[in-house]
Amino acid sequence: MKKITIMAGSIYLFFLLFHLISCSTCTTKAAGEKKVHMDDTYEWYFTRKPEKAAALVVHGLNTRPDRMLFIIEMLLQNGISVLNVKLSGHRAIPDEMNDVSRDIWAAEITAGFHWLHDYADKKNLPIIFTAFSLGGASGLDAACANNRKLFDYALLFAPALTVRWYTHFIKVCYVFGNKFVIPGKTPLYYRANTGTTVAAYKSLFCHIRNIEKADCHMINVPCICFIDPDDELVDSKKLMSFIQKKKLSCWEVILLEKDTSTAEETYHHLIIDARSTGKKTWTLIESNITRFLDRYLE
Repeated sequence: MKKITIMAGSIYLFFLLFHLISCSTCTTKAAGEKKVHMDDTYEWYFTRKPEKAAALVVHGLNTRPDRMLFIIEMLLQNGISVLNVKLSGHRAIPDEMNDVSRDIWAAEITAGFHWLHDYADKKNLPIIFTAFSLGGASGLDAACANNRKLFDYALLFAPALTVRWYTHFIKVCYVFGNKFVIPGKTPLYYRANTGTTVAAYKSLFCHIRNIEKADCHMINVPCICFIDPDDELVDSKKLMSFIQKKKLSCWEVILLEKDTSTAEETYHHLIIDARSTGKKTWTLIESNITRFLDRYLE
């Protein structure tokens, strides 16, 4: 009887452990790479191909973090493991965007880089910063403020470093308080919230001011920066002037023209998957990233 009880207990323990492991990991549908949830802010994706690098991926302003999966899949297929960051205010937590700040976002990204370094340094892997819009501004601000180089390479999609002049009219809404919600042009499929709070825009403008004043030598690493000249938020001409002014000699800017014949969304700032750019333009993005990775990671 005692042996039966011990055996039953062992079987129960086995299935309990199996259940816990199954709940903590799952696989992405397209590539079959293991995905591990750490908490509300960070999510690991591990490539099953020969590992060449590790990447920190950060989404844009009021953009759903899971809409970066197209980019994540491309990195995984190239042998790059990914830590995906979900910034405060973008995690489906009610009213969280009311209280965001530059310091909160910079701290979340800096902590993500520390997690990534802990992983990559043990394997002697280079680190790639990959970001869209706000993610680019927040990550670059954090990097400029850090005494240690946070990444070796960068892939930037419409980084919000030089916004168009009319964007500053949003500051008129500051009088309504941080919780005031401003409607945006982000298509519903990509949107994290119904609109963007004054607090979030204040934080973005703070990132931009910090980078404008910063010594940018820490971010002068090999980088591809994709931008559509018709971008409604980021001024591409000012972006190229910024790169020249800050002596970011390792950066390469690639101007995109959306393939409107197949793009499902016409918002030019949005360039994070084939649905938003059109198949032809996304193929151009993929080929340039593959060229870049082959050059630096092989």
